[in-house]
Amino acid sequence: MSAKNLRGYDAQGGEAVSVRAIDNGDGTFSPAVSVNLITPDADITQLITVATSGSPVQGPAKTNPGGWYLAPGTTNTGAVYFMYHGQTKATKGMPIAQLTPVPVSDLSSLDFDADTSGNIILASKA
Repeated sequence: MSAKNLRGYDAQGGEAVSVRAIDNGDGTFSPAVSVNLITPDADITQLITVATSGSPVQGPAKTNPGGWYLAPGTTNTGAVYFMYHGQTKATKGMPIAQLTPVPVSDLSSLDFDADTSGNIILASKA
């Protein structure tokens, strides 16, 4: 197998897509990377604020079939966590690292908590 660059062209002959692919050796190609394209819209990013530490906040009713990336706010003074709706930070909370991919389509299926009241979580469509 070897890697090749494949190009697609629009109706006017201009290059529209360039993709790195693996030549399977049998006349077929496999993508070298998986790309999930999203359409930018008003819901591309979400801001979730934990008003009171220890009181989980349910995520907003926003969906994306490709899942979400979560990140802590840059001004947070403690850790932030996510868990499935109805669970608690103490038993099931996962800390949110600098950029955490989460394979759920609906943010409302998650709860968020923080070590410090007022901390925020940023969510972006994956």
